[in-house]
Amino acid sequence: MKRLLFLTVLLVFVWAGIFLWPEKKDDQKTNWPDFKKLNIVQIQFDQFELTKDRGKWRVKEKGQHIQPYADQEKIDALIDFLQLNSPRRVLGVVSKEKLGEYGLDKPKKLVISASKKQWSVQIGDKNPAQDGVYALCSSYPGKLLLMNVDYTDKVGAESKAYYKLKLLPFDDEQITRVRLLEKNSTRWDITKKDGLFKFVAPEKITEYKVSSSEATSLFFDLGSLRGKEIVFQADNAKPEFLLNIFYQGSKTPLIMRIFKRGEKYLARVEPEKWYFVLDHSDVDNLDKSAFLLRDRTIAHFDTDRARKMEIAGADVSGKNIQLYQKDGVWKINDSNREVTGMGLYLWRLADLRYEEEPGHILPSTAVKKLTWTVKDKQDNELIKISFYEDTGLPANRCWACLAGEKKYYVVDSSLVNDVKKELGIDK
Repeated sequence: MKRLLFLTVLLVFVWAGIFLWPEKKDDQKTNWPDFKKLNIVQIQFDQFELTKDRGKWRVKEKGQHIQPYADQEKIDALIDFLQLNSPRRVLGVVSKEKLGEYGLDKPKKLVISASKKQWSVQIGDKNPAQDGVYALCSSYPGKLLLMNVDYTDKVGAESKAYYKLKLLPFDDEQITRVRLLEKNSTRWDITKKDGLFKFVAPEKITEYKVSSSEATSLFFDLGSLRGKEIVFQADNAKPEFLLNIFYQGSKTPLIMRIFKRGEKYLARVEPEKWYFVLDHSDVDNLDKSAFLLRDRTIAHFDTDRARKMEIAGADVSGKNIQLYQKDGVWKINDSNREVTGMGLYLWRLADLRYEEEPGHILPSTAVKKLTWTVKDKQDNELIKISFYEDTGLPANRCWACLAGEKKYYVVDSSLVNDVKKELGIDK
């Protein structure tokens, strides 16, 4: 019994020793700063520094007085990296005479200044296994350290890695109005209110509706616009156009000026002094004519109501194909053959847009090639539209005319060609 009691007491002490004894702290982590709690105001690299100015970070390069904004997310990523990557090993004391053996006689340096603390790290060569780098750190005076191999890239980064390349300090949802001017003349001026867009200038275009899809795309492209790089000079650059961008909470617009220098497009957002290099496609997305921003759809009908179609080709055999829709699938009446792409063709018909101003006379060179009728389940006609080929138009264009109208529209011919191919018309 005494033996059992003794063993029980012994087990209690063993358990207490394992679970209650204070854990020995890792000196490597104990000495490591908690970077996220530091009020960091400056981060110095060899050739540039990041400086916090009135709550915003700027990039300051040696010999350059212009200080563009730094990307907060990239700075946060650097702080996260430092926070998680304390030394892998402390290799021992190293003398100044031995520093060259580890590439630390001419190291890459990083110095972080906080309100009450300064911290630094110096990075040398990689170790023989290439999975770490030799380093010195102010947290371990006189000690040779082995650090995460990624310190080489982090500490050796160039200034351009930290530039904030997003042009606007807000997103598209905050944009309420955009005006494009060229040579002091307004090309178009569009407002957005409750998700609806409207032309407000010049007066000659205010009668037209704005295309919701085009304007939404324009506002989104503007709100998410990013430069490829930043430059500080724009010698010989010629002004192309400028944008007045109104946004929530501001009575005055932000001004963005677009320039062209050689084959490059540059943008400057006032009052800042630096320039963003833009991709050509990004400039094209902004440099739109008022015509392209108009609602140019021809066939205004509800595709959800469509249940029947009749497509008449104008070839010598006079093919007239009837289709019906059931459970979302379109089939040909005579053969019950499923036409898998017909739902998409119907959507493309509803989105069909004219590419030039409508005309009132059909040229004598135009030849009718297809008439397309769409009906609901009660046989009510939703739309009837005819298409005409014309040797006087480019190969990718044709004429379209709605039944009962005397307007003729130049449209993209790819829809007609795809439907004819799918249904075997005009083979």
